[in-house]
Amino acid sequence: MHEIEGKADSRPGAVAVGAHFAGRASTIRGLREMTIDAVPKRDNNPTVLAAGVLAATIAAVIHEAVGHGIGCLIDGGTVTVLTSIWFRCRGAGSLTVAAGPAASLIAGLGSLLLLRRPKLNGGMQLLFTLSAAFNLFWFSGQLILHGITNGDTWAILARMQHWPQWWRVVSVALGAASYLAATLVILNSQSAIGQVSWRAIVSSYAAGTFSAILAGLLWAPLPVRSALEALLALGVAPIGLLAIAAVARRERRTQPKAIARDTFIIVLSSVVYVIFLSTQARGIGLFAADGLSN
Repeated sequence: MHEIEGKADSRPGAVAVGAHFAGRASTIRGLREMTIDAVPKRDNNPTVLAAGVLAATIAAVIHEAVGHGIGCLIDGGTVTVLTSIWFRCRGAGSLTVAAGPAASLIAGLGSLLLLRRPKLNGGMQLLFTLSAAFNLFWFSGQLILHGITNGDTWAILARMQHWPQWWRVVSVALGAASYLAATLVILNSQSAIGQVSWRAIVSSYAAGTFSAILAGLLWAPLPVRSALEALLALGVAPIGLLAIAAVARRERRTQPKAIARDTFIIVLSSVVYVIFLSTQARGIGLFAADGLSN
């Protein structure tokens, strides 16, 4: 009997055939892995939309209630009107006026710092990106718009402090510079920790804008005007998000970071927004039911 079991065929042809099939198997595995990696992971839509609503709502609370509100109290004034987009204070001083933009700036810078946290998941990255954008672009947009129109927050502060007329030129220039800087820093953060998809950025931005408009409509004395003001502050001012999304869309070197379902963001956004709609959006203060005095 010939001993066949357990012995390898050492003939050159057999070795070549075995190497050929092994090479093909390796190639197929490699192609399969490349195909899997190339398929974009789907973002969780509820998380994407919730992040935008939460970021826009918090931006409104920080600017109006925290910023102007605390400034009013420190000045010894009385809050007469507080809504999702309006604030009035009887006995307001310079601190009341400046505190709103200052709060937005601080919140925006804080969001940028949070974007630097290691191992940030996709949902939290999107939330902090939108938070940084809404706050910093609101701050910068006010500098530009108020310098051009000579009205609202910065114009009021200029009259209080008796600034020379050329404050308007400085305000526009500073606003444009800060807007550009905010855009570049957010883009740099995205490059450093991984891009979220452009669709997620645009969808989240749209959800935040829509939520702000809806909140503005709930103030009975001036629903349409409030909605338009909300559109300006949280829709037009953060239009730099479209540039950030365009850069993310052109990115081809890496796949965008997937945004998985984040129950914490969804629940927190829902709770915060419902409370916001039932309180601040409907109007708080002595004259909240009467409208604006100016």
